[in-house]
Amino acid sequence: MNPSKAWTEYESMWIYRFTDYNLKSLNDTDTRKKWLIEVVQGLLDILYPFASPNKVEVGTLSIGEEAFVINCKEKGFQKQLKSYLSGNDDVTDIHIYLSLHCYEVGSDHSLKKITLENGGTLSLFLELDIDKKLIHDAQNDPIWLSFDMDFDIYAPLLMRTPQSMEMARINAPLLKNFLTTMQHRFSLEQTYVTGPPYLLDYLEKI
Repeated sequence: MNPSKAWTEYESMWIYRFTDYNLKSLNDTDTRKKWLIEVVQGLLDILYPFASPNKVEVGTLSIGEEAFVINCKEKGFQKQLKSYLSGNDDVTDIHIYLSLHCYEVGSDHSLKKITLENGGTLSLFLELDIDKKLIHDAQNDPIWLSFDMDFDIYAPLLMRTPQSMEMARINAPLLKNFLTTMQHRFSLEQTYVTGPPYLLDYLEKI
């Protein structure tokens, strides 16, 4: 917990399915590579002002986890990432580690912009068989997107204080706008969510 006890470390997770992809089309590896690049670029485009990327990890069927890792502070990281995705047809997961940009209210009600390093992760998963085809059955989608977040600074705590109320008023719209934009941009349907009830309830009300 932070010194002011106005927010804590508390994990939340949202999981989404893509509603408008064509399974047959994405089983063509060239089409799938292009689709992946568009999704990843789109995710990077909508991060600001909510967050910024720290690191990207890509896993593949042939190599496994961390087949490709790049620090987002490297010059031209997006070009390198695009090049890797263009050259590999067995990508199974992509993780974008995020620094979250938000505001902290001090006990004296002063406002301070802070960055929560590696406070969240966007993860894109693709279930592939040994022939690099998407695995599909009636119960499960072969492609899904998740967003994990490790802090509850976006909502007042159960023991509401003027500090936590003011921080929620400022920070919650950043999170809500990001989630809403992401859903609309990629035609996503939320399939699962977990987190502190006071956070989820607060987001529903704004």
